[in-house]
Amino acid sequence: MTDTSSHLDRRLVDQKPVVPGWDAILLLCALAIAHAPIFFNDGLIADDWLIFGIKPGYPAQTDFLLHGAGHPILYIYCTLANLTNHPIAFMKVMAITGIAVGAINFRIFLGRLRVFSDCEAQFLTYLVWTYAGFQVWTAKVLATYIFSFALLCLGLNLFAAITTSKNPQRWWRPFSLVALLCSFSVNSMMVAYFIGLLAVLLARPIADRDRLSSLLSLSRWADFFALPFVYWFSTKLLFPRSELYSEYYRARIPDLSTALAGLGQFAREGAYTPLAQATRLMGENRRVFVFAALVGFIFVALSSLSERTRLPRRDGPISLAWPMVAGLATFAVLMLPYISIAAAPTGHFYESRHLLLFGIPLGLLTISALRILRSSPRAAPLALMAAVFALTVNLSSLWGSYFHQQARSLRQNALIYGLQRADHEPPAAVFALTDHFLERSAQTGFGVSEVTGILHAAWDDRPLLGFVRRNESPTILRDMDKLSRTPGSAFSNVAAWGPQANIEFVPKEPILTNYQLSMQYYRCVFLFCDAGKLADTLAETRLEVGPIPGVLGPKPDQ
Repeated sequence: MTDTSSHLDRRLVDQKPVVPGWDAILLLCALAIAHAPIFFNDGLIADDWLIFGIKPGYPAQTDFLLHGAGHPILYIYCTLANLTNHPIAFMKVMAITGIAVGAINFRIFLGRLRVFSDCEAQFLTYLVWTYAGFQVWTAKVLATYIFSFALLCLGLNLFAAITTSKNPQRWWRPFSLVALLCSFSVNSMMVAYFIGLLAVLLARPIADRDRLSSLLSLSRWADFFALPFVYWFSTKLLFPRSELYSEYYRARIPDLSTALAGLGQFAREGAYTPLAQATRLMGENRRVFVFAALVGFIFVALSSLSERTRLPRRDGPISLAWPMVAGLATFAVLMLPYISIAAAPTGHFYESRHLLLFGIPLGLLTISALRILRSSPRAAPLALMAAVFALTVNLSSLWGSYFHQQARSLRQNALIYGLQRADHEPPAAVFALTDHFLERSAQTGFGVSEVTGILHAAWDDRPLLGFVRRNESPTILRDMDKLSRTPGSAFSNVAAWGPQANIEFVPKEPILTNYQLSMQYYRCVFLFCDAGKLADTLAETRLEVGPIPGVLGPKPDQ
């Protein structure tokens, strides 16, 4: 080893792994720009309608989280939100706090590993915490996912600080353990935890050329290795899952064809879908794409200018290839828990909740590509362009998701107002919705929990049931009746049998795109106008009491 490379090694090892203040400010400002729409979105998605009491007397249910799904920490979060009487605001604050705290701790954690330059760490952090494959940043109940990820980053950052500090503070260890324990409220975080744990214990010493100590020190961290198992067995013992959820979470060993199909689904939804969504948005309005490119360019340029730590080129091809190998391995490991229970993103945007952590392997693969470009003097300028392009596509797709969910929320409000005008109280117990937006615009149909929640928001807390007729099978009423009588079910407050009615939800001309409708809403927010009037311009609601065609009635023994 030459004197120059030895000097570079010592400089890298001795430098304090602390994020410079300018880098932290840049990261937080860029995140605020990327996630700005979350501040204005008060809409509910899927299970949000079951869990949160959005008005006095609303039949919110959280018991199934504790006694059915066996998620005590999620139950605490959602119960606290309802106790504030402003659950939507509470969950928005939780999501925004999670993004800020998680990103800063993730950035510091990467610095402590000493395997990334400052610019790479900034880029990876920003990509992970704006990852567009996770399309449900505005889902209120999934704010618990975001917050759990933030706690994981906080706990791992403290763990890395303990392992690298000569005189760690006494409170670091218990605080790290508590943060990590709470992060396990989302089961997939346990897999990410072990990846981060091994990264600290193995990658960091290898970067410092101290491989032997990394193996000898493993026994010092027995409490950290035992932590996921303590959480797993304690929740199974104290909060057993109902039969319904036990069957859903039952692990199975997939055959090769199932595993490959799941691999293809995760790869398609995690990489191709964001690219396709960004392309669609650019077709609707190129200004968004240009603004995303501007944000990406400024972020990459300022991160490069403020870079203090550069990695010495000491391993040649290894330093170029290991992020790619690590990215592929991380992708496979993060996918395993979902494949084992036959859960995978299906193309519906809410199923992208499984992809929260998959910005990590995508970021590692991108960094490997950028290193390969930078290794050639002729191709080095292309690395900057590639980094900007990656962030541009990601931000465009992220905003496309925000616009989709904002437009969806406005259409839900239009349906609520239309039902209230049609009748001051529910004229039936079971409602079939014919949503004509699905025929004339790129919208995702409402689920059973959403239509039922809309009925309660429009009227009162009596048992009701609503569904989109085209999305459900003829046995929907029988299925929901069975589900309502299943212990631990989230649908205990539905009435499958009773007077029936049909709802026609007809769009008014002109039908606006998600982008156009969202821009009108944001303009309305800034001008303090009545958003209800905007919703009135979207659709006409027709309500007719009578039998629902095409659905089966109760079985003879019911």
